[in-house]
Amino acid sequence: MGFCFADGYIQPMKDLLTEVKETNGSEFELVPWRAPIILDHQNIDLGYKIHSATADPLRIMSLTVSPLRFQENQDGTQRLRLNVTTKQQISEALLAFWDGQNAERHVLVQVQ
Repeated sequence: MGFCFADGYIQPMKDLLTEVKETNGSEFELVPWRAPIILDHQNIDLGYKIHSATADPLRIMSLTVSPLRFQENQDGTQRLRLNVTTKQQISEALLAFWDGQNAERHVLVQVQ
């Protein structure tokens, strides 16, 4: 299977989920029974399905992120990373959805 342009957008999200885990102890992951990234033919946003690996696995956050929120790493590897503002917005949304105060089964978060 060849490289798809979307492949470069998967690892930055996994990296962010790892950072949130290390900082807050939350076990978020991309939903394993879905494609790791979801593309919509009507716009350029990248879609992700995220759930908690330790809580109710059917409680899901749908997250769309504009590709303009990614930037190249400065280490010369040409890997993409989420910019600081975007990482903060997504982290806050994740923690708010799974803070024990919210009973919703699903939420859509759009980061434009």
